[in-house]
Amino acid sequence: MSLVRFSPFSELETVQAQMNRMLDEFAGWQDEDKSAWRPSVELRNGDANLTLRASLPGISADDIDVRLTRESVRITGEYKYDKKSEEDGVYHSEFRYGKFDRSIVLPVTIDHENVTADFADGILTLTLPKIVPTSKKVVKLSLNKPASAETKTEETSVNADQ
Repeated sequence: MSLVRFSPFSELETVQAQMNRMLDEFAGWQDEDKSAWRPSVELRNGDANLTLRASLPGISADDIDVRLTRESVRITGEYKYDKKSEEDGVYHSEFRYGKFDRSIVLPVTIDHENVTADFADGILTLTLPKIVPTSKKVVKLSLNKPASAETKTEETSVNADQ
């Protein structure tokens, strides 16, 4: 009779591989080559602006579409296949080609009509001005007293979209 070594971690690796395969099928990704490509982004918070940078190497500005709302930014585009390299032959390629779609929900409300954009060296930089909160004057009236004697005023900060 031969001895079989018991390895509890190999059983866990098998279960993990099965779970990964099941989740990939559920998400619609059968293998790595068919997975959706999403550009990497960086969102920085400044005093008056948010700065969003997206890494889009090898993509021309004509192939990028940026849509803005007060609460989000959506970047779509296409990384097109170079047909010239097909004539020479490709031995190995890890580049991903095709369409991409990336939506970023912003932590604060922005003035989407005054956003500026710069696209250089494969980096898209969007400067997103924040909406400045405005002060509204709130007056508290006492119903039993004359308005001039007991009127109190206080200032509260209210967001501009209310």
